[in-house]
Amino acid sequence: MQDLRVKKTLLAIEKAFYELKETKQLEQIKVKNLCEKAMINKTTFYNYFTDVYALSDYLENKIIEEKFKILPRYSGALLNMKQMIYQVYNSFNCKEIITLFDNRYDVLIKKCEKKLFDEYKSTINTTKKQLYISFFIYGASHILFENKGTEEEKLEMLNDILNNYLYEKFGLDF
Repeated sequence: MQDLRVKKTLLAIEKAFYELKETKQLEQIKVKNLCEKAMINKTTFYNYFTDVYALSDYLENKIIEEKFKILPRYSGALLNMKQMIYQVYNSFNCKEIITLFDNRYDVLIKKCEKKLFDEYKSTINTTKKQLYISFFIYGASHILFENKGTEEEKLEMLNDILNNYLYEKFGLDF
């Protein structure tokens, strides 16, 4: 269990980072400014992170872990990709994700893909399934994060792709 002082320090660093990230790109955030906002000294920051990129990576992994924890668990044949798409989209369509991964959705998608493959390795257990899932994840992310169309239209399109291509045309049975 973490010491209370460590928790408070990490929360202060995290809060300061998110506040800075709302107005600045990752490359523009300086450790000095972050420490001032978090009211800690630079030595304290460097006790936990090597730089702001390491902090960003830590926060990215943390939020992905948190989001996957709240998603329902599926096992074997019960993996319902349609239901998972809706749940992942709703879970990941939040201020923290948007702020943290601003203009870096490729990083978010890559980390989520890895997490998905790790979580469901017994179901997504062939190269063919992995390739189709990767293809779908990257295509779905482009559709969802593109500013064209309504949310309902986007989710309906993804459902059509799943039903008409991945399930029926390619004979994939998850």
